[in-house]
Amino acid sequence: MNTAFPKKILIVEDSKLNAQIAADILNKYGYKTNIVTSGEEAVKKVINDTENPDLILMDIELRGAIDGIDTARIIQHHKDFPILFLTANASKEIMEKMKSVSAYRYVLKCVDEYVLIS
Repeated sequence: MNTAFPKKILIVEDSKLNAQIAADILNKYGYKTNIVTSGEEAVKKVINDTENPDLILMDIELRGAIDGIDTARIIQHHKDFPILFLTANASKEIMEKMKSVSAYRYVLKCVDEYVLIS
């Protein structure tokens, strides 16, 4: 990766430990990360921040009023960002709900470092 212009990744994860692990892995590979812990924070950051992320890494099951999928819908209503969902729940219901968000992909939590980077 060209570290002269590092890609910016917004991590939306309510578990501070999981968020820090993901940030540490991504930072090691030259990515610039920013962490928020709720959907509400993510919406505010993306809508109000002039430094837009290149990717949003979004937990699906967030604490608070809105989950990760609804957060993604709100964000994409205002700005079009690629979103990579993190989930430990790959149920059919969750998979169908994720399809309602454009520009999405997902990885299962407890992901290997090399899967996250690719």
